[in-house]
Amino acid sequence: MKSKNELLKKAMLRIIGFAIIYTCVLFVIILIAWNLASQITWYASDPLYRFLLFIQDGLVIFLPILLIIGYLVIVFFELRKPYAYLEDVIQGVQNINDRHLHLIHLEHDELRDVNDLLNQTKADIELNEQAAKMAEQKKNDLIVYLAHDLKTPLTSLNLLNDLLYTDLPEDKKKEFLDSSSKELEKIHWLVKTLLNIAKLDSKTLVLKKDNNNAEEMLKEIQNNFKAMCEAYNANITVKADKYCNIYCDKKWTLEAISNIIKNAIEHNSKNITISSEE
Repeated sequence: MKSKNELLKKAMLRIIGFAIIYTCVLFVIILIAWNLASQITWYASDPLYRFLLFIQDGLVIFLPILLIIGYLVIVFFELRKPYAYLEDVIQGVQNINDRHLHLIHLEHDELRDVNDLLNQTKADIELNEQAAKMAEQKKNDLIVYLAHDLKTPLTSLNLLNDLLYTDLPEDKKKEFLDSSSKELEKIHWLVKTLLNIAKLDSKTLVLKKDNNNAEEMLKEIQNNFKAMCEAYNANITVKADKYCNIYCDKKWTLEAISNIIKNAIEHNSKNITISSEE
């Protein structure tokens, strides 16, 4: 962008240029008029002749006056330009938030750099607003997702609770109590995640990826659904290579697979197989 000194220098050069042009034009007009007047035969009684003699006698006075008036007019119009520039810039700034206007156009070519800066600022603001809307939408989607995920451990807990009221062997009760404890841990983690979302920006979900044994993960899911399978008379089979590893966020991956299994059981799938492959 042009500096203040550059703009001032340009304005001064423009004033000097117009002053030189005005001076030259004025002298040319005087010379032409003098030449034309000298070719005409004048009479002493002619009023126009007497007026021209008056101008000639007072030329030393009239010429500086004409020059000064011309210079003042030039300076006046040149000094008006900064105010016009200011009004143009103010209008451009007001147009930054106008969603119906794609580009800002300042009328004065001298403000081309300012025009480009305003358009860049407008584009940056619109991009930031779009990013903020996307971040808000992501946050809302995640809240809905987490709220839905709470249903899975709650459903399991309800089933485990009902089964614990029945006459079960002690080893079964202990197994179901262990499962209940795990489901409660899930609920605690999901609720904690929900509470933390309010503090986060667009990066609402940070995945902590690591190498996890696929067989261990799938067997953990199988164990978590024992009570539900018993209630729905369903069966889950795990087929996984014990040397197969999955690079993932363990908690979120288990949660996603558990949702699929839960939906399958609730929709009367009796024989469910979960497997992993290299």
